[in-house]
Amino acid sequence: MRIWGLAKVALEGHEKEFLRIKLNTLFTRFYFYPLRKKKKEQKKKVEAKSRKMRNFKSNFKRGLQVIKSFKVKKLILDIDTGNCIQNAKLYPAFALLNHHVGTFQVNFEGRVNMVLHLQSRPINIIKSFINF
Repeated sequence: MRIWGLAKVALEGHEKEFLRIKLNTLFTRFYFYPLRKKKKEQKKKVEAKSRKMRNFKSNFKRGLQVIKSFKVKKLILDIDTGNCIQNAKLYPAFALLNHHVGTFQVNFEGRVNMVLHLQSRPINIIKSFINF
């Protein structure tokens, strides 16, 4: 790759290393060895993994709080799996859920419908970020 007047990047073979990247800029030349592992990098990777895990956990908790700020106002599920045996197996589970969670129906006519009405106020989302 080349950016006329600024820089040029080239991939080259090397005697000791398999591959190196040559970067020519206005006044200098740099060589990078992408396949070489350094001992310092290995130590940093262990620390970086623990930081990434902490960041992942905090982001996951924050995302969970935001999801909890939404309320399900209406849930209607009308489904046909295409297999009468699977429909028959779903029927008792949907009968139990129908009284507690929302409206669940099993049909044998090929219809698949889902209605999900979520509601949230902006103040609830802001509170989930502040109370984290």
